[in-house]
Amino acid sequence: MTDFNILPWQQDNWDLLKHAEQNGRLPHAILLEVGCSLEKNLFAKNFSKYILCDTENCRTDSLCKSCFLLDRNSHPDLTFIKPEEKSQIIKVDQIRELVASSHETTSFGGYKVIIIDPADSLNNAAFNALLKTLEEPCSNTLLILISDTALSLPATISSRLSKIKFQNSKADAAIAWLKSQSLDNTESEIRLLLNIFENKPLRVIDSEKDIVLDVRQNLYDGMFAIIKNSDSPIQLATTLQKHDISLVLNLLMSFLNDVMRFKLINDESSILNFDYKNQFLNLNINIENLLCIIDKVSENHINLANKFNLNKQLLLEDILFEWKSYVSC
Repeated sequence: MTDFNILPWQQDNWDLLKHAEQNGRLPHAILLEVGCSLEKNLFAKNFSKYILCDTENCRTDSLCKSCFLLDRNSHPDLTFIKPEEKSQIIKVDQIRELVASSHETTSFGGYKVIIIDPADSLNNAAFNALLKTLEEPCSNTLLILISDTALSLPATISSRLSKIKFQNSKADAAIAWLKSQSLDNTESEIRLLLNIFENKPLRVIDSEKDIVLDVRQNLYDGMFAIIKNSDSPIQLATTLQKHDISLVLNLLMSFLNDVMRFKLINDESSILNFDYKNQFLNLNINIENLLCIIDKVSENHINLANKFNLNKQLLLEDILFEWKSYVSC
């Protein structure tokens, strides 16, 4: 049978749904909430494969036709609903098409699976259209909704969903799993990458790891060089603006939060960027000024998420000049 490659920290949720399916008690609509979006998306795809797999004719060396099509993203009984290109919204027409297709006969005589990701991107009209499907579910149709902000779903929708909550992996479990993936990085680098990506192993896997570590080193070394007057905010901003601005802002926030931890509790064990802890000790900045810089980074993060057209060079210069004016060592 095909390998589902379940992440170790998802095993309990997997066993719960698998047991429900085997005992004829699988809900018609499931909400995957909390935890990492990438991990929930992978789980949804894996469970879809499990539901649609022809287990009697599926082998690791010879997949059934269903799994063969699933691996090529062309299975007729699996539908993905997501915001259309250049849109952040799932529109009512997409849900109406979903409702119509859910009443059609399946191609393989088993389940029809529909994955909606992210569920909180439906507009009000789309939610109303979806409600009709939830109130009158079709037999052998499984709806899987994925959400990072489940509280934003209307109560009329949320109350009709069976909720499966995910937990972020524990650091040791994530490191062990990443080491099993044959990465070229050392354990120390893996720990740093996990810290950068907020303990989300799949984001580490999907990242260009060496580039991420290089950007991090250029940024952090540059920030210390600025306050020693051996580098300038303009030069460092010019170097950094060539990279993904979201990554740079994430790294900046991680750095500044570590400085804040040192200032507030002076606890080395809580530092995420542990290879810079000795340099953090020598920084001189008051809390109010540090919070000003953190607020500026956070504000730009929000603007980026809202797809504002940001000038990366000017944005970074503004933050780095503020850093230079507030900090000494």
